[in-house]
Amino acid sequence: MISSADASYHGHRGLEILCHESTHGIAALFKAVSQAAAEQKVTVPPQLWHAVLFYTAGEFTTRELKAHGIDYTPNADESFYSNICGAGYRDKIVEHWTPHLDGTRSIPDSLSALVVAFR
Repeated sequence: MISSADASYHGHRGLEILCHESTHGIAALFKAVSQAAAEQKVTVPPQLWHAVLFYTAGEFTTRELKAHGIDYTPNADESFYSNICGAGYRDKIVEHWTPHLDGTRSIPDSLSALVVAFR
């Protein structure tokens, strides 16, 4: 559920939050992050899967709006990622998850690389 009264969801930010909320249906991502972490014997922040969803929604919204000549800055900034995962985690997500979003790396390979970055 998204509040239409919340001003932070007006305009293009509303598009991003709709994208984000719809990706919660990818419950398998939580399981896939947990599985990759277990296989690599790495402890990752409990909200890493959620940070990946925020990044995905922000990145796809940015790309789509850019294709229509609109500059957009995603809702989640560096401090957001630092708060839910720790400092520097956004950079790790960008480095290892973006190849999947670009279609050049599979989900398991991207998550495996991301999890290894936490060693």
